[in-house]
Amino acid sequence: MTHASIARWSSRASVLLVSAMLLVARPAAAEDVGWVAALEGTAEAQRGGQWIPLAQGAAVQLGDHVRTGAASRMKLLFRDDSVLTLAERSELVIDEQVAGAAPTTSFSLLLGKVRAIVTDRYSARGAAFEVRSPTAIAGVRGTSFIAGYDGDRDETQVVGLESITVVRGLVDTTGTRQVRVGPGQSTIVRRGAVPSSPVKLPASAVRVLTGETTASVQRRSDGGANIVAEPRLPRHPGERTGSQEGRVVDQPLPVIRKGPIAPPPPPVR
Repeated sequence: MTHASIARWSSRASVLLVSAMLLVARPAAAEDVGWVAALEGTAEAQRGGQWIPLAQGAAVQLGDHVRTGAASRMKLLFRDDSVLTLAERSELVIDEQVAGAAPTTSFSLLLGKVRAIVTDRYSARGAAFEVRSPTAIAGVRGTSFIAGYDGDRDETQVVGLESITVVRGLVDTTGTRQVRVGPGQSTIVRRGAVPSSPVKLPASAVRVLTGETTASVQRRSDGGANIVAEPRLPRHPGERTGSQEGRVVDQPLPVIRKGPIAPPPPPVR
C-alpha cells in the first residue's frame, strides 16, 4: 500500500470514527408525555441544563424537571389520562411514562406537594404508578392521593383521598413494612424509617391540602374558560382519546362550559 493510499484510508477511517462518535453522543429524541392543563402563576421545566418557562397548553417531556414558583400551582395531564397537580414551590421529575393497556409511570417528588389522580387502567395486571420522594414511595392502583416532602424536616406525608394508597419507606426495599392509607388517612415517613401507622385527619386539614393542590383553567377577559388546544401526544395501541375540554379538569372529567369547575371535597369517613 502506497503512502497516498494509507493517507486516504486513514482519512476515511477518521471520518467514520467521528461520525460514529457523533451518533453515540447524539441525545435521544425528546418524548412528549403530557401537557400543562392549567397554570396559576409561574412554572418552569429544566431541559438540557436550562430552565424554560411553561405556559398553559405547553407539552411536558419524559425526563423533565418541573417546578412551580411562589403562589403558583400547575396541573399536568398525561397521555394515560392521569393527572398531577403541583402546589406552590414544588419540584418534580418525570422519570417514566409508558402508556398502553398496562401502563407504568413514576415520578420523583423533590420538594413540595403534589396531588395524583390515577385512572382505573392502573388496576390492570402489570400496571404501576409511583411517586418517589427522598424518604418514601407511594404506589396506587386506580385511586388518588396527596404526597408532600418537607426538606427541612426531611420527611414525607402521604394523604389518601380515594381507595387505597400503598406507602413504604425507601429503606424497606422488600415492602414488608409498607402501610395501606385509606381515604382521609395520613402517614409520615422520615429519613431511614418506615411509615407511621395511618391516622385519620380532620376533614378541614384534608380540604386545605386539596386546595393547595388545585389549579384552575385561567379565564378569558370575557369570563369564559381559556381553553388551549391539546398538543398531539404520541398514543399507544389500546389508549383511548377524549375531548380536550373533558380531560382538562380533575376526574371525574366534566366538560368545561362556564370556566373552571371546583372538584368536590374528598370523601372523609
